[in-house]
This record gives sequence, structure tokens and C-alpha cells, in this order.
Amino acid sequence: MANTSGSQFCGICESPIRAEIETALDQKEPLRSIAARSGHSRASLSRHNRKCRGRQAIAEYKEGKFNPLTQSVWTEWPDGHLARQSVPSNFQGTLSNEPGPDDVIVKVTFENPVAPRVLPETKK
Repeated sequence: MANTSGSQFCGICESPIRAEIETALDQKEPLRSIAARSGHSRASLSRHNRKCRGRQAIAEYKEGKFNPLTQSVWTEWPDGHLARQSVPSNFQGTLSNEPGPDDVIVKVTFENPVAPRVLPETKK
């Protein structure tokens, strides 16, 4: 996988031992021991783990879970009302009044409001 950290170069993304490094990160191995074996600094390993792997995980999730050309996003409000979000002009799916089996539904809930505190009266 190429560098996903944006405009900065990531030596770990380009490393021939990236798979081994990521396996060690997945297993929560201390950065110090990964650094000793791989030759990369702890700071580089930490930055790669924080930035590159996070962005890659998001990209993979988006690729595998949602196709904006064929799926719709719906909002379910607390009263049960469903509303479809905007549909792109190049949408290729079937539009209906109900969510389809592959559509995404975002359910909105609100926390119960906290009762206001009553302050004791002060004597004047």
C-alpha cells in the first residue's frame, strides 16, 4: 500500500518489511522493540500507526462498506421518521420511498435531558 499520510513521506509505508511492522503493531508490541528490529525510529512508528494506518482503515471501510453510486444514506429520527439524504447526480441505484437492504441508516437519538438543579433560596 502506498503512503497514505498525505503530502509527507512515510518510510514505513514504503518499507519492504511493512507487513512485519504492522503485524507487530497489531499485536501491541512495544515501539522500542519494533524500532530495534526494524531500524525505524519510535517516533516514525508512532506517527505511522496514528496517521497512515488510521487513514488506511477508513479508506478500506469506505471501499468495502458503502458505494455511493448504488446505496443511499437515510436518517431515522427519534420519532421514527425516515429521511433520505441527498442523492448524487450520478446515482445508479434504485430510488424508493423505503430504505433498501444495502442502504445505510443513521439512527439519531438524544440523551434524556437532565432536570435543572434548584438552588436554595438566599435570605436578603
